[in-house]
Amino acid sequence: MVRQYRLSYVISIADPVGPPELMAPGRKNTTTPKYRLFAIVYHHGQSATGGHYTLDIHHPVAGHQHEPWLRVDDDLVRRVRPDAVFEHDGRDDKVAYLLFYRPVR
Repeated sequence: MVRQYRLSYVISIADPVGPPELMAPGRKNTTTPKYRLFAIVYHHGQSATGGHYTLDIHHPVAGHQHEPWLRVDDDLVRRVRPDAVFEHDGRDDKVAYLLFYRPVR
């Protein structure tokens, strides 16, 4: 059985990640911090001992308003639409391996 998860572009984390004094020294946080997804590393392959890695990264300067994501696959870099990033493409060998978030200000 393959579990599928829907990726959210913006998340809220009830507790700051990491010690508060490292996150914002001397500042009391009264609001729940929000983070925006900006990159996903995928593993393609049937096992951890082999396969291939690709990257989708949000880069609004690189593309048009509707295509702010780039897909990096070895030396091939191309623009992709957000729905290509956030919808499951039906492939069982493509798994989100690392998710990268940055704080929303």
